[in-house]
Amino acid sequence: MVEAVMQRYGRVDILMTNAAISVPGNVSTMQSKHFELEFRVNVFGPFNCIRAVLPAMIAQGSGNIITVSSSAANAGNESHYGAGKRAIETLSVALAREQAENGIAVNCLKPDGGIETPGIRYIIDRPDGPPDRPAADFDFPSPASYVEAAVLLAMQTSATCTGAVFHDSEVIDRFADAETRLRIRSQH
Repeated sequence: MVEAVMQRYGRVDILMTNAAISVPGNVSTMQSKHFELEFRVNVFGPFNCIRAVLPAMIAQGSGNIITVSSSAANAGNESHYGAGKRAIETLSVALAREQAENGIAVNCLKPDGGIETPGIRYIIDRPDGPPDRPAADFDFPSPASYVEAAVLLAMQTSATCTGAVFHDSEVIDRFADAETRLRIRSQH
């Protein structure tokens, strides 16, 4: 991945690690192999991508890494999925501290609400349903706020913002101009 980007563009400016998997079961009932799979995708996937781009970013003296967490990492939402997302949040803050002197900003973004993807639909629509509420109760917000927040975070540097964990609305409130904030809020 990095080699292809370097060959085509000669540099890597932004990495957003946006992939995840959630497996069935609870911490006390899930199969060990499913827990390991979840951490391989949700924690080691971003870790390996980050490690792959770091040499290029360090060599160029700049870069922006955005990791993706979830509201599942918030206190009160504890789950095996949330455990991996909390690991990503901690990894992001630690990496930001390590890489600030190299001009690399590292921040973590999590959507205020779920983003309607095939993965989340699978969890919601499966026969046993989501563990905390019926599928009919899910109302997904427009992804516009999340997309805008990702763009705004990608514009940050290690001097302007690094080592933070934000919900998309927090990024919009902090970095967007008044017109953008109004536009995004009207889409919810």
